[in-house]
Amino acid sequence: MSTRYAHATATDRASLMRAALACAERGWHVFPCAPGGKPPALRDTDWRQASTTDPAQIERWWTARPCNIGIDCGKSRLAVIDLDVPGHGHPGQQRRGATGLDALTRLCAENAQPLPGPTLTVATPSGGYHLYYHAPEAPLRSSTGRLAPLIDVRAAGGYIIAPGSQIAGRPYTLLSTTPLAPLPPWLATLHEQPPPPPQAPARGPAPVHHGDAYAQAALRGEATAVATTTRYPDAALNRAAYKLGQLAATGLLTETDIRDALTTAATTTGMPARQITRTITRGLTAGQRNPRQVPDPAPPPTSLLVPRQHDPGRPVPQP
Repeated sequence: MSTRYAHATATDRASLMRAALACAERGWHVFPCAPGGKPPALRDTDWRQASTTDPAQIERWWTARPCNIGIDCGKSRLAVIDLDVPGHGHPGQQRRGATGLDALTRLCAENAQPLPGPTLTVATPSGGYHLYYHAPEAPLRSSTGRLAPLIDVRAAGGYIIAPGSQIAGRPYTLLSTTPLAPLPPWLATLHEQPPPPPQAPARGPAPVHHGDAYAQAALRGEATAVATTTRYPDAALNRAAYKLGQLAATGLLTETDIRDALTTAATTTGMPARQITRTITRGLTAGQRNPRQVPDPAPPPTSLLVPRQHDPGRPVPQP
């Protein structure tokens, strides 16, 4: 074993290996992530291809390194609801305000649905929760903030860090061994609904919060684009950071919110943490040099405002 991991005790490695093997026994495909971190720890191999339930391979991986455990949600037929907390990933930021659990409660109320019933639940190091569900038969892809702010979905194309792993010495802790429930159908349907089409603007002044709504929609859209990219994630992340940096320059978004959303989204692509930070910084810096103003709501088509000249040979339409 490399001296790089000499600080890890045999107990640490054995504990992580047992946790990884326990996941495999459930039929969950696992792969090694960075010791004490989230990025995949495989060299020259895509984690989607390498994830496995093979005990021999798992023992080789965790004998060599005290890695955290990644679960391939797609192969494992899992849909995990990730309920986050404000300020996650930003040391020193005050963690106040509504949490992902609050957002889920509000989402249920808005859709006249009860809170989801018991299912396997894991407490995360940040203070949030992972709710594990059986994925629906219809394809469900990972997303960031699509259901609501502070609610992410880890499904096809994404992965989750398994219980037994640690971040900065704080563990992912299994709170409930309740058998996995199916993902509530209404949540799956809501997640897969396309965004509503833009509404024709009413006459009169534009809504007061038009700029805020535009910026928040842009933040959700760019984060989802990064999380679901299948090729060149660094380029997708740089492009998203640039576009959102343009809005940050006008005061419509904070740099903290942008970094939080894009870091969470980029982590699911397997990019190393340092590369994620560098790419976001590069894109934000460039975007802030070129501020983008929020477009005004489009006026009604001229044809709706100016009546066409009446043809005497045609009858006049009656109201």
